[in-house]
Amino acid sequence: MNPNIDQSRHCPKRWARLKKQLQQARAEANNYHQKFEIEKRAKNNAYAFILTSGQLAEFKKWVEQTKGLDPMEICRSYSGIKQRYHNDCPDEGNATDRTE
Repeated sequence: MNPNIDQSRHCPKRWARLKKQLQQARAEANNYHQKFEIEKRAKNNAYAFILTSGQLAEFKKWVEQTKGLDPMEICRSYSGIKQRYHNDCPDEGNATDRTE
């Protein structure tokens, strides 16, 4: 393809469609990149917490204990347990058995 030829003059509808697809692909790539950066920052915060709070040995032990398990499944399982716990325990503002 000759870069000096105005392609839009030869196939304007196709060229417009390709430009639109390229714009959509760039927007999608940018969205994925932003999500990647958020996750990377969260993981770096977790690593920093583990290291600065002296929990590296506990982390290594946990890694050995959970070897072969899907980390996302562990998170979903933990979230479900935590959610059930919070549903069973009313907030202080909603507690009905408080004495005033």
